[in-house]
Amino acid sequence: MNYALDAGMEIHLNAGMTAVVEAGTSLTLKVGSNFININPGGVFISGTMVMLNSGGAAGSGSGCSPGAPTDPTAAQEAATDQPGQVTQAQSTPIQQQPQSLDSVSVSGLQTVQAKALSTAAQSGTPFCEICEAAKG
Repeated sequence: MNYALDAGMEIHLNAGMTAVVEAGTSLTLKVGSNFININPGGVFISGTMVMLNSGGAAGSGSGCSPGAPTDPTAAQEAATDQPGQVTQAQSTPIQQQPQSLDSVSVSGLQTVQAKALSTAAQSGTPFCEICEAAKG
């Protein structure tokens, strides 16, 4: 399954004590052409300028204060207590086509390769002249 979230300006996640982001095979942080990628092969950092323990500061969001959930609304009363309409649609049974095991024709949707093999089998033509010559 996939989950996607798209925000126009900012996503702010806030945890009181601990935040964990866990992935099975890869985790990537990306800004423009700069990225940090963590995967089973290692930790990969690529950026215009990479500064370790030197300059920069942690970014801060505009705050996180989601509204409290509201109670669900009551269900609307049905217009009538009668069940819905029943349709009189009828199905047409599928007609089975009799086939024998010695001659099976495949529809026009078969692949070119399948047609070539089928034609060769019916006419007794060898599939590969070089292979047939090597047998004999």
